Amino acid sequence: MKIIFLTLMYSEKQLQHAFRYSKRGVQMAAHTFQSRLCRGLRAIEGASLNVVSCAPVGSFPMNYKRLLIPGEKSGNDTAVGFVDLPKVKYTLQEQLLYTRVKGMLREDEPAVLLIYSLHLPFMRVAAKLKQHFPKLKVCLIQTDAVPGVNDMEKRMTKEAHERGQKLLRLSSCCDGYVILTEYLQDALQIGNRPYTVVEGIAGEVPSVTPATLTAKNAAQRTFFYSGSLNSAFGFNVLAQAFLQLEDKLVICGAGDYLPQLLEDIRNNPKKNIEYLGYLTPEEVSKRRCTADFLINPRQPSGTYTKYSFPSKTMEYLASGVPTVMYRLEGIPAEYDAYLNYLTGTTAQEMADQLRQLCAADYTPLAEKAAAGREFVLKNKNEYVQAKKIYDLLNDLVQ
Repeated sequence: MKIIFLTLMYSEKQLQHAFRYSKRGVQMAAHTFQSRLCRGLRAIEGASLNVVSCAPVGSFPMNYKRLLIPGEKSGNDTAVGFVDLPKVKYTLQEQLLYTRVKGMLREDEPAVLLIYSLHLPFMRVAAKLKQHFPKLKVCLIQTDAVPGVNDMEKRMTKEAHERGQKLLRLSSCCDGYVILTEYLQDALQIGNRPYTVVEGIAGEVPSVTPATLTAKNAAQRTFFYSGSLNSAFGFNVLAQAFLQLEDKLVICGAGDYLPQLLEDIRNNPKKNIEYLGYLTPEEVSKRRCTADFLINPRQPSGTYTKYSFPSKTMEYLASGVPTVMYRLEGIPAEYDAYLNYLTGTTAQEMADQLRQLCAADYTPLAEKAAAGREFVLKNKNEYVQAKKIYDLLNDLVQ
């Protein structure tokens, strides 16, 4: 089966370019998911995969330091280059992608256009191609809330809201869907069209053994957090909780709470909060293994969390380090046995629960983490998750 995958990920050249010139970080979670999916699909017998990608970068000059994004070709993979100006770049991407994908299709040949996310150029290209190639099937992968239908929209501009509604209308050309949580089927207005749920893809990452974990010094437990430092996702509560604790919090990432975090660190006499800045994925993986606990402060408030399975959950579990987080609606029940859930939503309540966790016998926590690692690497690996998607695509072309 011929699969053309329109992706929002970086080529090797573009990834280095983004690390060097991006002003707002690199979208590694999305890149990692798509990279793992590509490897999984290519491991399936009978799958012919062609990747056409756009680097997910902010626009020049506000969010990126270079005007031109370089293109790159490697085997069956094409990373398009483009001029990175607001508004202009989407038009350019649409033209480049349409020409590239159209040249890969034949009217008498069944094929599937697999699309990562409701990206406007991707959806416009899909809608146009469906008019010219009657045997083409389109499948959308949506790993986030849909713009315009979740309660985060109150922080959106009217223009962004209208764009979200336009994307939903364009998605009517889709024949099938891969969604992050069950709740997205309603948000995407899937109806009777086929879909499958893939909440993430686990990969081999640096990990620890229970014996290594339990041998650590219990006098001061170390918690590690990597990701968005935004108050909307509960980071402010996490930071305030550790101002009340003796245990250590190590942080990397960026977000709107960063100025206050730096002030908190300067004024904190206990010096138990350490900020590392923005780290590469390799550095983050190594840091995870030095912690006693991995924590995610995103709280189950608002409808947005129904559509959310934080990507760091899969990375945390694969590391084999005990994971602490809230029970979000979008997390399937099969993960409950491997996660340590918080319930209190204030800084004081979180601090109290973390004290109790640190005072508990650590051996069962380490064993739970080891079981979680085994679970995701066996049941959520690249091949297993890609096969779920491949089976859906295969059904579409039958």
